[in-house]
Amino acid sequence: MFQLSVMPRSLRRFSCFSLLALLYLVVFTFIVLFARNVYSAEVTLAWDASTDPSCAGYKIYKRTSTETYGDGVDVENRTEHEFLRLDDGDYVFAVTAYDEYENESAFSDEVSWTSSNDDYTRIPQSEFTVVFVDSEETKREDGRVENAIDGRSDTFWHTQWYKAHPVHPHEMVIDLGDTYIVAGFQYLPRQDGCINGTVADYSLYVSEDGLAWGEAVATGTFAGDTTEQEVMFAPTPAQYVRFVALSEVNGRPWTSAAEINILGRP
Repeated sequence: MFQLSVMPRSLRRFSCFSLLALLYLVVFTFIVLFARNVYSAEVTLAWDASTDPSCAGYKIYKRTSTETYGDGVDVENRTEHEFLRLDDGDYVFAVTAYDEYENESAFSDEVSWTSSNDDYTRIPQSEFTVVFVDSEETKREDGRVENAIDGRSDTFWHTQWYKAHPVHPHEMVIDLGDTYIVAGFQYLPRQDGCINGTVADYSLYVSEDGLAWGEAVATGTFAGDTTEQEVMFAPTPAQYVRFVALSEVNGRPWTSAAEINILGRP
């Protein structure tokens, strides 16, 4: 009899034993983590390792609520698997175990999960504080970094251009004011008819403490126009967001931004 239930990670249990040359999965517990972004989603399923020495590996199966299972994904002896780029909809997952002779057990009880794209909204800019910027033009009011988080598209941040032209990379670090599940970044280029400083290549980092950043959660190149650009990435707990501009659309040394917004949820 297979049982599968969803509970906090600290309560996961899984066991596996041999019977008549087949492996039977007694209890599985999966941990559904995050929806990835507004275009597609990802889900990570995890279970504790079996203590049975005859358990050689696992296969994980996925289907929609209206489909039947196809071929399983052989994850060998790993106890976690991530499905990427899932469209909105209802999904069902199950796992089997197998031994060294490739005898495969019956399916575990199923776990259902719904991919939803409505979880992430703009975090209020009123909570933001810019805690670091490598350059800003203080000679004019329209160059100050606070303009990028003031909720106005007619103002903008611009790196120094008067008497000095610091080169890329340029970066800004924003304290969100609290920890959120951060999943997206929006960049609005300056809207005054001039494209000086419009970002081309970029990298994004997030951190819970503003000290440990790890690898970039997103890198890429914005479209070379003045429309708002949106980047979605794997949802991550964070209080700090680091935006790094690596180049400008015309290869000049400046960076500018009319508005920066962060997408997330509590």
